[in-house]
Order: sequence, then C-alpha cells, then structure tokens
Amino acid sequence: MEAHRKSCFEALRHKNACSIDELKSRLRKLYVQDLKVKRDKILKDKRDIVISEEDDVDFFKRYCREFFGRHEDPVDVDDALLHQIWEEIRLEEIENAEANLVESLVDHSSGDQIVCPVCLKMPAQLDESHCLTCSCGLKFPLPNHINLRDFEATLLTGNDIHSETCRSTPMYEVCPTSENSLQFTSSCESCLYFNIILETPI
Repeated sequence: MEAHRKSCFEALRHKNACSIDELKSRLRKLYVQDLKVKRDKILKDKRDIVISEEDDVDFFKRYCREFFGRHEDPVDVDDALLHQIWEEIRLEEIENAEANLVESLVDHSSGDQIVCPVCLKMPAQLDESHCLTCSCGLKFPLPNHINLRDFEATLLTGNDIHSETCRSTPMYEVCPTSENSLQFTSSCESCLYFNIILETPI
C-alpha cells in the first residue's frame, strides 16, 4: 500500500511542475484557516454552518486546478490520490487539534482556572466580584460559599449522570429568569436532558 502511494505521488509529481510537498504545504495552511472560520461560526451559532466532507474535497480539487495553472483538470484520473492527500492533511490537523485541546485542559485546570463549560475552549476564572467569567462572554455570579473547584465538581457530577444514558455532549448556558435571577443550566438536544445546576440572584 505504501509503495503504491509513493508511486502515485511520483507519477503526479512528474505530471506537474509543482511538487506534491509544496501543494500539501499550501493546502494545509488553507485547511487551518478554513477550520478557524468554521470554528468561529460554530461558536457564534452552532446551527449557522453545515460542512460536509464532499464540500471539503470539492474545494480541494478546485484549488488543485488553480495550483497547477491549467484550464482543464489534469488530475481527473487521480481522484483517489487527491482524496488521500486531503485525508492525510485533515487527519493530521485533527490530531494536532486534539493534542492542543488536551494540553489546554491540563494547563487551564489549575487552582484559579477551569476550562469554560460554555465554549469548551477558553479558560474561565473568578473575577473580583466572585463572578465566573470567560472571554467568550460567559458571566455568572457564584455564591460566596462556592469556589471554583466546588463549581467544577458540580459540573462533572452532572455530566457523569447524563453520560450514563446518553453519549452526546451536553450544552451549558446562562439563562435569566422572570424572578430576577440567573440559572446556570445543562441541556442535551439528543435525549432532552435538562438540569438547573445553580441559580443565583441578579
């Protein structure tokens, strides 16, 4: 399999003046940029964007045509190879993203920070007024008798209970009530799970 892959790469390299390595380097940069755009849209509104694998591959093939500077597609017979290159890039970036997330979780789970339960990306911490805050926009006042570790433990307990019957990831959000209070809630669209984790007066 590896020998066939290398021979295909060599055939494509001889067919075109530009090297496959250069193509992969440029595609990787484009793919990372594209991931950032998708991530920002998803964080803004999870229903705002739906991207399929076919969209990615179509984009890849269009870029190949522009990269090779031909009016007609010179690599129609190499669709499988193009898909393989794209899949390599995609898997490498997924592995990098997962490694970075694990590192982030370890770094942020210190005494004065936790990973924000709302965005799952940035660190959340207590400000001077004992509010849980994050740069994603989260702001929730914690009672004085509850510290960051206690709050995190409550989140983990609720998450464990939910995961016993559902594999989906619950969503956390702050919801105002009609009684001048804020609720920190956990919900899941897959199983209709809903839990008020904490409620504090405004």
